[in-house]
Amino acid sequence: MATIRQRKAAQIFKETLESKNNLEKGEILEISGYSAAIQKNPQYVFESEGFKEALEELGFSLKAADMTVAKILRTGKEENQLRASEQIYKRLGGYAAEKHDIRTLSVEISKEIAEKNGIVSQEKMQ
Repeated sequence: MATIRQRKAAQIFKETLESKNNLEKGEILEISGYSAAIQKNPQYVFESEGFKEALEELGFSLKAADMTVAKILRTGKEENQLRASEQIYKRLGGYAAEKHDIRTLSVEISKEIAEKNGIVSQEKMQ
């Protein structure tokens, strides 16, 4: 359950987005009554379940984002369609960035190059 301050921070966050003000996360937390220590580490609030719950109550959810994206895709200008959908999903954490293990990839490429050049047999590589 969201605390009073989390709800207040979520409301100010929403108002900031709607008015296109340039408040930093720490400033939002200051207005919401959080301590200076929390203001310096806003992720403690912005990544909390209570804050996310408060945002959802204000209409910030993946379902709402999906509906907005669908509307933009149907009626928005072409240059705004992709950008809007990416920004909404990034802001709400709808998808995670792809992760690649560079070491595994380089080993696989090295094995393939060595095998093609006859340097090492396939059995020795495994």
